[in-house]
Amino acid sequence: MYIGVVEKHRELEEATLYPFLEKQKYVNEVKVLRGQHRKIVEYVNDMKNIIAEYRGSLKPVENIAGEIIEKFVSIKTLYLKHMDLEEKLIFKMLSK
Repeated sequence: MYIGVVEKHRELEEATLYPFLEKQKYVNEVKVLRGQHRKIVEYVNDMKNIIAEYRGSLKPVENIAGEIIEKFVSIKTLYLKHMDLEEKLIFKMLSK
């Protein structure tokens, strides 16, 4: 489910925000934002794979807890950077 939310967010920005930012000459920033989206999707898929492997094994949940927490922290950290960059760009444009 979460990957669907991430994909809808990405699709919306690809269709609306990024073309607008590129027209405003923020091409390099859009490249960074797109790269962040790709990495977030990668982290979410990693988490899904860790959980799927766990389901297919007899390992205690404690064996994967560290991996899940690590991926979650990576997603959160990158998501906050992503939102910060978007905010800065939007405020920069609004202040012109």
